[in-house]
Amino acid sequence: MYDIVRDEISFKQKDFPVLIHSEKTVTNMYSRFHEAIELKLVTSGKLTVMVDTQPIMASEGEIIFINPYEVHSNLLIDNAEIRYDLVMISLDFFERTGIGGIDLRKIFIENQTQFKNIIKNDKVVNVTKRLVASLQEDDTYSKLYASGLLLELFALLQRSEAKPNEGSITDKGVKFFHSIEPAVMKIRDDYRSQLSGEELAEMCGMSKYHFCRTFKRVMGITPVQYQTECRLRIADILLQNADLSISAVGAKVGFEDEAYFSRCYKKHRGLSPKAKRAKLSK
Repeated sequence: MYDIVRDEISFKQKDFPVLIHSEKTVTNMYSRFHEAIELKLVTSGKLTVMVDTQPIMASEGEIIFINPYEVHSNLLIDNAEIRYDLVMISLDFFERTGIGGIDLRKIFIENQTQFKNIIKNDKVVNVTKRLVASLQEDDTYSKLYASGLLLELFALLQRSEAKPNEGSITDKGVKFFHSIEPAVMKIRDDYRSQLSGEELAEMCGMSKYHFCRTFKRVMGITPVQYQTECRLRIADILLQNADLSISAVGAKVGFEDEAYFSRCYKKHRGLSPKAKRAKLSK
């Protein structure tokens, strides 16, 4: 079985976070996912991409659209010549460029909108072709023109290419779990330590705001609540050891203050650590 790899997309121009790779040749590719939006405009042959568990085939003049966090990989079916133009767009594009009108994070994360993986709409294809052409020019006018085309592109997509609502992010948690997995593992392994939201977000390659929202949607609780639960589950076990004082149990799971540990334990378990121990000894 091949690992699914999270790609960290690095946009060279922070104030214009779009990448283009023109006329890429198809090769087999590992399964990957990333936060950026990805468009593959087929220029020659027929391109097949596995998106999650579905093979998607696009012919010349059609687009394969990869939504944020969709696991995908190119499939090389035969030795036919297949080429495509690749465009990567940051969810922060309009915020970084200072162009208002569309909030991509709200569309994809908060509203949970996803667009169809194969797009044949002539208007969308035409706008994408013009976008590719403008991005190949490296000047201020071309950037302004490309920004306008991106506004038009997402307006068209929202009008005609949105998928039916397939459930919440939590329902599709396996996909989104990959994006926060480093933080989850860190909390599990280092539950005693004081872990800041900034530190955990950096591990996942996200802003603190986006990390906290994504974590809550996937796990159902905040990172702080998750760490507290990890601590209390260990405390439940340690309380069975009568040789450990309540203070020692709290210290072993990261609570330096016994009173605070007792308050926290009672809040989440419904009884104090002392009462819990007495109940266990019966």
